[in-house]
Parts: sequence; structure tokens; C-alpha cells
Amino acid sequence: MINIIKNDKKIVVQVDGDILATNVEIIRVNFKNILSENNFDEFVIDLLKTTMVDSVGIGLLVATHNSLEKIGKKLLVRNVSSELLILFKSMRIEQHFSISGMEK
Repeated sequence: MINIIKNDKKIVVQVDGDILATNVEIIRVNFKNILSENNFDEFVIDLLKTTMVDSVGIGLLVATHNSLEKIGKKLLVRNVSSELLILFKSMRIEQHFSISGMEK
């Protein structure tokens, strides 16, 4: 479901699929385990293989941002599809953490 890449002070979590109520708990547990390590500055969520994020998935992203902010770390969400980018911007999520579209 996720692939974790650690380099220097950055952790990249590649999500392999959609972030939905049916699977968000598995992703949440993985995120919690990563956050407990606390030996990084940036936490990057790569959504290259994600086409859908429901309200529970958005809640997970916001909760992850809040947890990171409490410990002085940053959340970046990258490789967001154009459809998800529109959704996130309509919800003004980019005001809380960095979101970027797919890299070319």
C-alpha cells in the first residue's frame, strides 16, 4: 500500500492506490510509525499512483499535517493529479501545507 524512501532528512511516502475510508487506517498506522522516528525535517507524501481521496483521506492528510506541525516538521504532498489538485485547492488545503501537481 505504501513505499517508504528515507534520504538525508527527508522521508518520502509513496502511496500505491487511493486513500479511502476502507484503507485509511492501514495508512494511518504506517504514518504514525514513521512520525514516531522523528529523525527527519520533511515528510513527503507522493500521490503519483493515487486517483481518489475521500473525506476520510483528506482528514488523514490534515491530521498528519497537524501532528508534524506540533513537532516542527513540514508536510509536502506532491505528484497530485489535476483532479485532486482542483479538489484540494477548492478546500484551500494548500494554505496549510505544500501541494504540487505531477512532475513532468
